[in-house]
Amino acid sequence: MIRLSQKLVLLLGVLILLAALAGPSAAQTLIVTPAPRVAYYPPPVVRYYSPPTVTYYSAPVVSYYQAPAVVPATTVTTYRYGILPRRQVTVTSYGTVPVLPPPPRVVRYYGPVYGY
Repeated sequence: MIRLSQKLVLLLGVLILLAALAGPSAAQTLIVTPAPRVAYYPPPVVRYYSPPTVTYYSAPVVSYYQAPAVVPATTVTTYRYGILPRRQVTVTSYGTVPVLPPPPRVVRYYGPVYGY
C-alpha cells in the first residue's frame, strides 16, 4: 500500500511540475507562394516504323558420311566371378551390321515468324 501511494505521489508531482513549467510556444511559420502554373503541350507525334526486310537464304548443303566397312562377326566371352568359388561364363556373338541406305533428303521452307 505504501509503495502504491509513493508511485501516486510521484505521478502527481510530475504532472504538477509539467503544468507549472508550461509556457507559450511560437506558432509555426507559414510561407504563402503563388500557385504553380500548368503548361499544356501538344501530344508527341507517333511515328510507325516499317517492318524489317526479310531475306531468305539458300538451304544448307547436307552431306552424308560414308557407310563404315563391313566388320566380320565377332564373339565376346565374359567371365564373371561370384561369391562362391565358381565362375559364370557368358558367350555372346555379334553378327554383321546391316548396311542401310541414307535417309531421303527432305527440304522444308518455313515463312518468317513475327512475335508481337
